[in-house]
Amino acid sequence: MDNKGEYPSLNCKSVHADLARADAIIGQLGKLSDGKGDNATFSPERARKALKLREECLILLNDLSTYASIELHIDADNWKAGALKSAAAQRNVRLQEISQPLLNFLAHSSKNAVRACLATPDMEPYRFWVSLLRERGAETLPLGEERLAAALAPYGADAWEDLHSSIRARLTYEVRRGSGSRKVNAAELRSMRLSGNRALRRAAMDAEVNAWQQHEDVCAAALNSIIGQRLELCRKRNTDFLAEALRAAGVKKKTLETMVSEVRRFRRHARRALRLKAAAHGETSVHPLDVADMPPSRSGAPSGDIPFSRSVALVEKGFSALNPDMGAFVRMMVQKKRIDARKGARRFPGNYCAVFMKSRTERVFYNLSGTLYDINGLAHELGHAFSVKHFTGKGLPFFGHLSGYGALTETPSIFAELLVRDELFSAMPDAADRLRTTWLDMLNVSMDLLLNSAIFDLERSLHQLREKEPLTVHGIKKLEAGIWRHWYGDVLSGKSESLWASSISYSANPVKCFYSFIYTFGAVAAMWLLDRKNRQGPDFYPAYAHFLEDFGKFPVEELFEKHFGADITQPSFWRIGLGMTKKRIDRFEKVLRDTVRAQKAARTVKS
Repeated sequence: MDNKGEYPSLNCKSVHADLARADAIIGQLGKLSDGKGDNATFSPERARKALKLREECLILLNDLSTYASIELHIDADNWKAGALKSAAAQRNVRLQEISQPLLNFLAHSSKNAVRACLATPDMEPYRFWVSLLRERGAETLPLGEERLAAALAPYGADAWEDLHSSIRARLTYEVRRGSGSRKVNAAELRSMRLSGNRALRRAAMDAEVNAWQQHEDVCAAALNSIIGQRLELCRKRNTDFLAEALRAAGVKKKTLETMVSEVRRFRRHARRALRLKAAAHGETSVHPLDVADMPPSRSGAPSGDIPFSRSVALVEKGFSALNPDMGAFVRMMVQKKRIDARKGARRFPGNYCAVFMKSRTERVFYNLSGTLYDINGLAHELGHAFSVKHFTGKGLPFFGHLSGYGALTETPSIFAELLVRDELFSAMPDAADRLRTTWLDMLNVSMDLLLNSAIFDLERSLHQLREKEPLTVHGIKKLEAGIWRHWYGDVLSGKSESLWASSISYSANPVKCFYSFIYTFGAVAAMWLLDRKNRQGPDFYPAYAHFLEDFGKFPVEELFEKHFGADITQPSFWRIGLGMTKKRIDRFEKVLRDTVRAQKAARTVKS
């Protein structure tokens, strides 16, 4: 990955200049209000200046943090990267604290005062974000308490997430097979969990569970404290613990509950997909954490490695099938070295898309497994990058990024996966090749409709339990086991009680908490978009591009209504997407039968 256009090095002059500029802005913001404490007010001119200064500072701190994070994720032992990330985080805390008078003014001032502030053309992009602030107005605390809450928030959740990521990167996992064992790092473990060898995958999953067990008490204590703090703030604000997540997602509670209800009704079909995958391996059940297993190969041996160049070429082809602009975007990301897929012993095990806001350019961090999942994973992250390109290209304020449309964050990425898989399927006449492609369809079923639905239930239940009593390892494990049974029924070969520990950062981080329902939303909404594409033909892409461009300007319900005339608060919307998913499961079952017949025929001819 080439980031030298952003910063030449971790200790370069531009890094220090941006840190100094952030400090200067924070100092300026403290002097812009016309009063102090709860009496702070702003003239229209000062409010506009404060908004733009705050945005400039957020952009600087985002770019510094993104640069440091990427370097740290390449090498967890890079202490200079860790120091820079910490320096940016500390300034972000000060920025959030010093911004409270401005946010308080925008949330509580009269409509006329806010209208005057937003009257100039350059303020138009800020309208939706300000409307979200005003919706939250009734929940805000006195200014002094809001400043204290903003100052203290990162020291719990953010600090724990950083520590949790560090533990994950540094853990040594002992993979036991037969009478022997092998110690591996997180990146190697992830590759094993995607292996075509089922025994190796299960050994890797057991190693992960065993490794995290030694940290369960610490994880439970962190969750107990951080969720407790969040609930106390909600109590003081007289609001529900889901309110902030819904506001960030940009959806009404009715929309969320309708989606959850329809997905819950779909459980039997999702379980059928898991049973079909188990049957392909000659088994009747699946390991609780084996949601990303590989299909059996015709020879019984693991599939050969798929190089990065081949994976990204197939992604480009799938993107181009919808529109040439999408394929050109993939080529640009490769040519400008904006994808990091290197290997490393201390490398962060996850995949993600990031953005540098000064240059408004995207980056993809990806860990190659050498399997078919790389095609799917790269399609997902490049789908993110393509949607971010539309968002950042429209000049929306950075501090509105993800505010009010978070429910759609995963929709373009999963839609991109579907485009690539459909192109692969149509180009593959061989039954075994088609099995591998349709197997990836079942990944969305197992991950997004079952696993992420279970995680959302777990997070919501953890908050409900914490409202009644302190969280303990025993209590959390019991809760997780029950939720697993609810969603998976009898399709599992065992029970899982350890997902909460390895995935604790989601529940701890206030931004990522309840993020799991975003994947479920994205999976079903992407299927709905696929249905619309199939029915709308060439007219679909222009509507889809405008849909992406409007992210961050309207609530999600309004976005679907404006661009597609769809009402996502109604069960009918979700039933269309889930109906498309059922067709994919039916197709998978047929391909599975065809593959078995082809294998039998081949054995007959050979004999």
